[in-house]
Amino acid sequence: MDLGKRVGRSLEEDFECRYRARVAQLLSSQLQPMPGVPEMLAQLTSAGFPICIASNGPLHKMRLSLETCDLLRYFEGRLYSAHEIQAWKPDPSLFLHAAQQLGYPPEQCLVIEDSPVGIEAAMAAGMIACYFDYHGSPPAEVPSTVLRVKTMSELPDLITNILARKRGWS
Repeated sequence: MDLGKRVGRSLEEDFECRYRARVAQLLSSQLQPMPGVPEMLAQLTSAGFPICIASNGPLHKMRLSLETCDLLRYFEGRLYSAHEIQAWKPDPSLFLHAAQQLGYPPEQCLVIEDSPVGIEAAMAAGMIACYFDYHGSPPAEVPSTVLRVKTMSELPDLITNILARKRGWS
């Protein structure tokens, strides 16, 4: 994907290469996991929940970010990039691809998203959408009917509640 085209102006020939190298350097030296994420991932994986990442970002950036935060072990073999299938959110294809690779029908998948286009893609895929509202004020484009969490530590309880409702336990 040409960065110059994305920003709508011409850039120096080596700008994109320099930009990506600088981002990688910053990620590898300064990135930290969000509070509660390592504990939440450990809890979900020990409970047997299959988890993956389906991102518009390139695979190498996902891997670098996860390695830096010591979280790659939770996702090894389950990272899906829009760059691989040439379909970017809000197109639901990336989420549908991830579900297929994991062997689950879309309606059995929960998508945690931090962007309106991701929520749109999850809903278009027929998946349960949950907005990660870490800023405390969701954009107007996120429907009020979408599930929300403000911290990652809320996810295990949310999943338990979803499963209870689906099984009719309420």
